[in-house]
This record gives sequence, C-alpha cells and structure tokens, in this order.
Amino acid sequence: MYYDAWWRAFENEKRGSVLSLYRAALASAVTGTLVLSIGVLTFWPAALSGLGTPIRHLAGIGNNHTTSVTHTRTAAIPITAPGPDSTGWQHTGAHLTPLTCGSNGELLISQNNATIDSALIQCNVRINANNVTISRSMVVAGGPWAIYKPDGYTNLKVTDVEIAGKPGCLAALVFSHYTATRVNIHGCQDGVRIDADSTLQDSWIHNFWDGTQNGQRIDEPNHDGVVTTGGSNLTIRHNRIDNPHSNNSCIAIGGVYAEPSNVLIEDNYLDGGNYSVLLAPYGKNRVIKDNTFTRNFLTAPTNLAGSYAWSGNVYTDGSPVPN
Repeated sequence: MYYDAWWRAFENEKRGSVLSLYRAALASAVTGTLVLSIGVLTFWPAALSGLGTPIRHLAGIGNNHTTSVTHTRTAAIPITAPGPDSTGWQHTGAHLTPLTCGSNGELLISQNNATIDSALIQCNVRINANNVTISRSMVVAGGPWAIYKPDGYTNLKVTDVEIAGKPGCLAALVFSHYTATRVNIHGCQDGVRIDADSTLQDSWIHNFWDGTQNGQRIDEPNHDGVVTTGGSNLTIRHNRIDNPHSNNSCIAIGGVYAEPSNVLIEDNYLDGGNYSVLLAPYGKNRVIKDNTFTRNFLTAPTNLAGSYAWSGNVYTDGSPVPN
C-alpha cells in the first residue's frame, strides 16, 4: 500500500517515461529594514516547465549493502534539536515589512547579489539570479514551490526564514545550489527538495499539508522532510524533522535520475516516517552518523541500500539504531 501510494504521487507529477520503467522494477522487487534590489515582478506560470533535475520519491530501495557500523554515542537530549525558539524570523527580533508581490502571485528576483531582509512575502518567490540572500523573513505561499531557484543559478542563501505553505504547496524550497540555515518550514507537502551542492542545517520541518482545502480533499500527499532523486554534494546537518508515522520519510536519498554521492546526514533529530531514513543503492561516500531517532516510525527506522558508512546513530534512550 505504501509503495502504491508513493508511485501514484510520483506519476502524477508527469516527469517522463522513465517513471514507467522504475514502476515495473519496483513492482517486481517489492525585520525593521527591507533591503531589496530585485528587478521586476512577474507571473508564476500555472504549468512550470524546464525545472532542471526533478525531485520526487525513491526507487530501488533494498537491503543489500556494504557498511561500517559503530555505536559510540550517547543520545542527544531532544531539547537541543532546532525548534520554534531557534528557527525562523521571530527569534531574531526582526520586525517584518510587507513586500508587494506581482499581480499574479509571484515575486521574481532577477538581479544578482540581491538581498531581502525583514520582509513579509505573501506569495511564491522565484529566483532567477546568483548570490541572492533572503534573511529574517517570512514567506507565505501556496505553491507549487514557496521558494524556487532554477538549476542555472547558484549560491542562494536562506537564513532565519519561516516558510508557511498554504494548500497546494508541494515543497517549501527547491532545488539546487543553496544553503538553508535556521529555517522553520511547515504547511507544504514536502519540506525541501534538495539537489546538487546544497546544505540544510539547524532547521525545523513539521506540520505538513494534509491535502485538503476548505474542508475538501484536493490531493493525496505523501510527505518527505528532505528528499532528492539524484543530487550529490549534500549536507543535511542538525535539523529536526517531525513527520507523522504514516508518511514516507524524514530523509529520503534516491537515485532515479543520478547517483547521489558525497552525502552527509549528521546530527539530525528524526521523528517518524514510514522509514525515518531511506537510502537507495546508488552513489558513493554516503555517511549517516550521530543522528537521534524516535520510535514513531511506521515500519522501521531505516531502509538502506548500497554503500554507506553508519556510526553513532541512536534512539532517544541512547540505544543503538539497527541498520
């Protein structure tokens, strides 16, 4: 049932004919001042195309792996995990200034080196520029992506920002070449969809969108806190991910479109998921260490495949997490 729901969600995004091949394989296997320099505001298209590397759920999850395993760590106290007092804009003392969005519901940032600080942004943000910084701000957006940067641009920094999704928000932050720090993410189907050369750290992902709008069901979402289908050079460090136990995963590293390598999953507090961590059998130099797991998962704490290093991962009571 879990994989059927997963593949329905995957196919609904219409990412191409490659999906049918993977389905067949799986079926057989299974704040005061606003500083702004951004150019023009424009319309967020209803149907986005050319998104670069697509991000969705995994394929090829299995149990065969080579790994080194040690357990030498005492569990972190949950209070040390990121939360409402250490993420988003409110803990900074910033005072937000409303920012005018485009008439069709998008803020387009098109100037390199633009900085937005202490802003209330009540629309989707599209970033067609390099070296953009968004700090001490709040983004309230209905999607499909709250903050979206095409792959052709680099070095986005999102720091001390709250991203509050509304019905229809598929993910809070996508796709590649970004660093997100102390971000408070809630209200979207997924937390972040992470691709090449990206870092998520000191952030809190929680309270996913349940697929309803005005009391009516409009989607059947499957939730991941952090998910990639092929990005390499990824760092996921010291985050808190709260995912109800019937949903997909806290962290999902797949390999549908590439072989994600140089992946570090370190010192995260992982609460829930069908599996709290999913790892497909593709890629190399994948390290999972010093993470704290609750026992609120549905099936198991992990479903890991391929080559990876595993050390210091514990439950909240200090006992080692099997892999």
